[in-house]
Amino acid sequence: MFVSALRAILVALILIPLGYVILPHFALHNVNWLLFAAILVLGSAAASAMGLVLGTVVPPQQINFMFAIVLTPLIMTGAAYYPWGSLSDLRWFQVLTLLNPMTYVSEGLRAALTPAVPHMDVLFVFLGLGISLVGFGTIGIRGFLRRAID
Repeated sequence: MFVSALRAILVALILIPLGYVILPHFALHNVNWLLFAAILVLGSAAASAMGLVLGTVVPPQQINFMFAIVLTPLIMTGAAYYPWGSLSDLRWFQVLTLLNPMTYVSEGLRAALTPAVPHMDVLFVFLGLGISLVGFGTIGIRGFLRRAID
């Protein structure tokens, strides 16, 4: 999990300057870099815990099939393309997205990088990421130990 989280952080740190190269006129104002760093670390850890769960639950022969089934719903319900609050007219979908840890990453990064855009309260972001990390981490480590012993 540690190495996976470090890789995710490294990729994010490479993509930030690349984003400025691709969109040179796009400027981020009032960025909260401390919040950005915290969300980056917690989000990377939660994502690596989710990856550990997938890697220990799914048989190796079916991992490609599982990625197709899991990744698309994760992306679509992860609030990357829309602020979570904008789903208030679709309350059932808004509640459903709360089950996706990536929703908290998206909302936390939105709060850190574009504070003028509506976003979830940062306290709920940290709570959601903490619960995700502990929950998926526990399940993933148990699954890993079970597989290692078999």
